[in-house]
Amino acid sequence: MKKLLKPFILIILTVISFAACEVKKNKKTLETAALDNTSWLLVRFSDQELFGHEIRLNFEDGKLNGKAVCNNYFSTYSINGNEISVLPIGATRMLCPENSKLETDYFNFFSKTSNYELRENILILKNEIGTLEFKK
Repeated sequence: MKKLLKPFILIILTVISFAACEVKKNKKTLETAALDNTSWLLVRFSDQELFGHEIRLNFEDGKLNGKAVCNNYFSTYSINGNEISVLPIGATRMLCPENSKLETDYFNFFSKTSNYELRENILILKNEIGTLEFKK
C-alpha cells in the first residue's frame, strides 16, 4: 500500500502543477484578447487634439508596435485587470527635428503603468503623465 501511495501522490501533484500553469496561460490570453489584433490612431494627447500627425498603435500577441511622428517603435505589454504595463519602448532613430517633443512625450507616456478603457472604437490610456485617446 505504501509503495503505491508515493507514486500516486507524485502523479496528483504533477497534474495539479500542469493545470495551474494552464489556468495562468489562459488568464493572460483572456486579458490581452481585448486588444490583440487591433490597430489604433492617436487622436488626442491629454488636452491636445492631433491634426496632421498619424501616430499608430498596434497590438498583437502580447506585443505592440506602431509609427510615431517619424520613428517606428515596438515593445511588449501585459494587462492586469484594467492596468496595462509596457516594457521600455524600442524605436528606430531617425532624426526628427519637427515635432520631436511630441514623439518623446508619447514614448515617455509608456514608461508608466496606465489604466486603460476600451469603448467600442475608442481606446483610452491614462496615467500620471496624461491621457492618450485612440480611435480604430
